[in-house]
Amino acid sequence: PDVVCRAFTVESCGSVASINNAQEVLGKACVPVGPWYASFIVQRHRAAFAAFLQDLPMAAPPFLPASKNSNAAWVFFGQNPLARPLRGRPEHTDAIAHSGTWHLQLQGSKVWTLRPTVELQAAARKLSRLRVRCASGDVLCLNTRLWRHSTHIPSRCMFSLSVARDMYLNVTRPASCNMTNKRPLRNAR
Repeated sequence: PDVVCRAFTVESCGSVASINNAQEVLGKACVPVGPWYASFIVQRHRAAFAAFLQDLPMAAPPFLPASKNSNAAWVFFGQNPLARPLRGRPEHTDAIAHSGTWHLQLQGSKVWTLRPTVELQAAARKLSRLRVRCASGDVLCLNTRLWRHSTHIPSRCMFSLSVARDMYLNVTRPASCNMTNKRPLRNAR
């Protein structure tokens, strides 16, 4: 629990979120009522990380056998009983030094809106805005430095849960991972 509380972030934008901190979600007998979208990182605690990976259906996607993965996992979860999408962070890119991330949708669904950066557009001119709906069992691989991205939990999704890990392609050993939010959103409008 301390591992989660230290790295807990509310992802939902605006005043629509019905939670503000980890204590409102974790260790409760009932899930909070209303829309909310949050995340936390499992890292820097070997035993917790190993136990977490053991509970996943896969520690890494089977179609990436030559890749290495970071020693951290980012968990995104929430619910949206509303008739409209529950938006996460505004469109952004991530300052990363690895090949990208893979995202496993474990339960419910999440919709990604992707737009190529100027750098990527220069390399592949035909790229345009994409919308990808991930359902339970889907894996999305993405370089979040080259693709501007935002996510939302679709309307009437009673629970969405996904896990992300950094991947390193064509390397023998991944660098140490220290996932952090540069600017955590706290009820941003």
